[in-house]
Amino acid sequence: MDNGTNPTAYACLSWDETNGTTWDTLISPRINLAGCSSVVFRQSSYSNLQRGGNKIIEIRGSIDNGTNWSYYIGTDTQASLPWATNQRNVRIAWIYKGPVQSGRFWCIDDVGIWAKPTREHDICVSEVRCPKGRGGVTTIITQGKTIKPAAFVWNLGREDESLAVTFKIGSSYTDTKWIKLCPYNDTLLEFSPWTATPGNYTATCYSNLFGKDKPQRTESTEMNFFSVSSVTLWQILEWVKMFPVYNGGVQAGACITSTGNETLFCVTGKSKSNLILSSN
Repeated sequence: MDNGTNPTAYACLSWDETNGTTWDTLISPRINLAGCSSVVFRQSSYSNLQRGGNKIIEIRGSIDNGTNWSYYIGTDTQASLPWATNQRNVRIAWIYKGPVQSGRFWCIDDVGIWAKPTREHDICVSEVRCPKGRGGVTTIITQGKTIKPAAFVWNLGREDESLAVTFKIGSSYTDTKWIKLCPYNDTLLEFSPWTATPGNYTATCYSNLFGKDKPQRTESTEMNFFSVSSVTLWQILEWVKMFPVYNGGVQAGACITSTGNETLFCVTGKSKSNLILSSN
């Protein structure tokens, strides 16, 4: 399979200021390589990041959907991935750890995974995009919030596909969309809105291919776990720190404001750093 025949917009790690340290990562959608061998990773990449010292600039791989990043790929434009052979839950991560470098960047484009054999029919729900957690396994959502469920769907096969994709939230919500995908193409599929009510839920998205003429078809299911709180935003005690405060924390001239129903933005004073907290 190869995404190079249908290139998408490039992705970049970059920063506007030089202040403190950071650990930033770009992570690919899940890649299903079940039944595949001779796996090769390819990309177009350009970076002007300063190297050396205590900086980490690398590409790593996972075979357990991102739980562990055990496989070092390097920073080259092409690499063989023998560890990805016949694995269903492969992800790729581009990792930078070190000082924030103003005006510097690491841009990635034309990412592709090549493997044999290429299947005629191969559909993959690669990621439940919403609801999705930030900073933990379980997402916490306040009651009454309107959620628009969404998931990424890939056609990794050689043929055009028309198929049904279904999204479920517990036993309270089910929505099915019909889509058509060209070979090696992906789409972010959005479903009808759902209003959150208190409880613990499993969001499940799965695809179905139909027809007796598709003996090689494959489908996949992705799940995400989340909770809906019955208390208001300001009663939630567990917050997620989105960005760290550098250089000693809050200083003279600090202030706090809300930038949305579930986010606080803290301007920390004359250090010009910031801290974002989110309850979702």
